[in-house]
Amino acid sequence: MFYIDRLTGEVNLNRGDNATFTLHINQGSNLDPLQYKLKDKDRIYFAIEEPNQPFENAIVKKVIDLENNLLDKNGNITFDITPDDTVLLMPGLYYYEIKAKLYKGNQYRNGYSIITLELKNKENSIITGTYDMVDTACMNNLSSGEFQYSLETKELLFIEYDTQNQYKATITDNLLKFNDYPGVEFGGLTFKQEQDIVNTIIPQTKWIVER
Repeated sequence: MFYIDRLTGEVNLNRGDNATFTLHINQGSNLDPLQYKLKDKDRIYFAIEEPNQPFENAIVKKVIDLENNLLDKNGNITFDITPDDTVLLMPGLYYYEIKAKLYKGNQYRNGYSIITLELKNKENSIITGTYDMVDTACMNNLSSGEFQYSLETKELLFIEYDTQNQYKATITDNLLKFNDYPGVEFGGLTFKQEQDIVNTIIPQTKWIVER
């Protein structure tokens, strides 16, 4: 049994059942909708998450592109939820979320990362906090830990939780130089490569797994 509420987007699915998901990407407005046509380098990321679980650590993930999706009669993107995707899930409340990396001229490069910083403390000229690094090719978490940032030297020190490895980075002309990673833009609390545009198509929405 597969049911999706067309008003709220809430999904009910018996675990181990097949389902076909249909996705319409509107690149226009609500008053003047315009269907987005998937391009060769585009990627759609689908995830089923436990409550409070980050997208990058979702228990079910799919990557949809031009080669592995079908279009319905209206040109919408369709992809299958297979028995293997849900058969091991316990009945209960989950959430699903859909993100997309859409090609726009030179704004897309595959396999880059986004580094998100959460500030915790500022003492004198040193800012400390936590960081997460995400691979936007597959939306997996690459590394997490703590960071220290000097306002005087513009130097960042990343300390990885699991290994305690330390990585240094410097900021010059608003570009972050981090080991072998390319320069990225510094904006607010987020370091991200300016070529990486990851949009949330459907935010966290209830996905109820039935028996």
